[in-house]
Amino acid sequence: MTYQQHLKNNIQSCSKVFDSIDRAKDILAQLEQMTLETSQGNYPDMEIVAEKTNALRNSLDQILVGLVEARVG
Repeated sequence: MTYQQHLKNNIQSCSKVFDSIDRAKDILAQLEQMTLETSQGNYPDMEIVAEKTNALRNSLDQILVGLVEARVG
């Protein structure tokens, strides 16, 4: 693998990580809002909560994968 190809792969992997971080931040903001609503007695649909936490888990996995891929090249 050439240095240029390694650098290109590294940049693509890091870009995926940043995208996953942005998704995770968005999901956390939504979960925070759901928690606030819960504290006020407005209970969210548990199916939606489960979907959000699963999506957050997926984003975290993608962050790990992207960082490993960036290191390996």
